[in-house]
Amino acid sequence: MRPCTPQELKEKLDRGDDFVLLDVRNDDELASACIQGCMHVPLDKLDDRMDDLEALKTKEFIVMCHHGLRSQMAQEYLTVQGFKRVRNLDGGIDAYAMHADPGVGRY
Repeated sequence: MRPCTPQELKEKLDRGDDFVLLDVRNDDELASACIQGCMHVPLDKLDDRMDDLEALKTKEFIVMCHHGLRSQMAQEYLTVQGFKRVRNLDGGIDAYAMHADPGVGRY
């Protein structure tokens, strides 16, 4: 699936669309900048949390990290696990804060 742009994510959040925003950054990164309502599962814990994620499998997932590399890896992993609607946030939370919502903060 094509990546999700920061502006597209902002619009989805503003509309209250039903999707899972999955943040795969580490705990310390989450403390630096966070989008309200995200589901936090660090990339290295993804396999351990598959039961939680399986329950949401029919929803659209938008996966994010700091710049987009780890979330791309998570997107690929989830796709292999049978998730059909998984998108990577283009540029990660850094691009989101720069282009869509400066209130999120950057680090």
